[in-house]
Amino acid sequence: MAPCGWPRSTRPTWSRWTRTASPAWWRSFACRVARWSLRRPGGRPSRPPTPWTSPSRRRLRTASPRLKSTRSFARRWTVRTSRSRPCAVTLRRHDRRKGGSSRPNSVPLLTHVSMEPICCTAESTPERTELWIGTQGHDVLRMTLERALQVPADRLFINTTYLGGGFGRKTHGEIALQAALASRAVNGRPVKVLWAREDDVQQGQYRQTMMCRFRATLDDAGSITAMRIRLAGPQMGRDYGFDPEQLARVTGNLANFDPFSLGGLSDMHYVIPNFVVEHAVVDLPIPLCPWRSISHSFTGFFFESFMDECTTAAGRDPLEFRRGHLAGQARMLAVLDRVAEMSRWREAAPDGTARGLAVVESYGSYVAQVVEARRVGGRLKVDRVHAAIDCGRAINPGQVETQIQGAVIDALSAALRQKITIRDGRAEQSNFYDYPLLRIEEAPSVAVSIVETGSPLGGVGEPGVPPLAPALANALFAATRQRVRSLPLSDHG
Repeated sequence: MAPCGWPRSTRPTWSRWTRTASPAWWRSFACRVARWSLRRPGGRPSRPPTPWTSPSRRRLRTASPRLKSTRSFARRWTVRTSRSRPCAVTLRRHDRRKGGSSRPNSVPLLTHVSMEPICCTAESTPERTELWIGTQGHDVLRMTLERALQVPADRLFINTTYLGGGFGRKTHGEIALQAALASRAVNGRPVKVLWAREDDVQQGQYRQTMMCRFRATLDDAGSITAMRIRLAGPQMGRDYGFDPEQLARVTGNLANFDPFSLGGLSDMHYVIPNFVVEHAVVDLPIPLCPWRSISHSFTGFFFESFMDECTTAAGRDPLEFRRGHLAGQARMLAVLDRVAEMSRWREAAPDGTARGLAVVESYGSYVAQVVEARRVGGRLKVDRVHAAIDCGRAINPGQVETQIQGAVIDALSAALRQKITIRDGRAEQSNFYDYPLLRIEEAPSVAVSIVETGSPLGGVGEPGVPPLAPALANALFAATRQRVRSLPLSDHG
């Protein structure tokens, strides 16, 4: 059956939908026919631009007042009338040699490659529908079947199986709809629908691609006095029921606040007197879906990489530079100090080894990481990752440790060489041979330390991802003086 998990605004027009049922999955797979095309309202096929960075680059270059789709928002502690103006004046008046404007930073589309592709067994009639499925979104399943087949909640029964890895991908309900339709097509008999790996990689849901440009000014002491961030990319929150204008009012921002795009920038913890973020919304005709740590997976890379650029401009140590901008941020300082102790940051690195540092708060937990890497045969080899986490009280310390280790491996795969590219309206990648995971011989040693400060409980599944990519990029800069502003690193040799 053809995938149907497209957002409302870009849902395909199905030219044909063929169901095949067989006692053996491979027989069905061999004879299936799923023909589909993504069409614009006028019926003309849509051919997405290649590369996807083109519209985002234009939005980054365009001045904010001329962009109808651009909104600015202010931090809660800044008065609206004095929000942007002091930042702009500070950026103009200060010695630009002390700060600067970075070239665009970007991240690609990513897919989830869950250990088990999406799968569902359904036994469905107009009177009763029963599902056997591993899912992250029971309510999404209910709403999907209610909208598409008018299945009321009291006639839907969900048996939850093991997830088989989700990372956000299994929050969607398209597989349940397909299984229910297939069951009804054979008079309500049980039918199992399983996507092949190629189905999920090429016709599934993706982490959004984003671009970002930073501009900052440093004073004579080497401290940041003003920072402007301009982000270009989709606004995914609307597809998940978030109203950006309402969220802006609740969070104290000016307008158009989308946590799926701005989380990690709007709520960053560094103390910067003049700070403004702008989001130039660039809609993409591609199905988007949360990916592990959602927006923090790219905003962490953007922000912590630029903090390292500012460190270089100031001529200061990366650890001390960050600590100097964290007055009153006890939890951030605690994990930074712990990871510095673990990695012996204040001592000289071993010969041939470069170190990179990053710290990110997400989902109520604070994580600092130090990556130790070296050049081997012209490539960067990650030997060790030190991670310190403050997630509140660690109820199960062993699980916290393994979650952080898994997050590091997951994030390292994406940072090194994973990306989805779109050409002629479809994903070019299809399986692990062209969307590679980290191999076991490439996996670094990951040391985890839990910092308890008596804080409220936070998450542990997501927060280990965001600091890895910037720490790795910062280690690469320390080793080669090459500043990487886009992922994956394999694009840079």
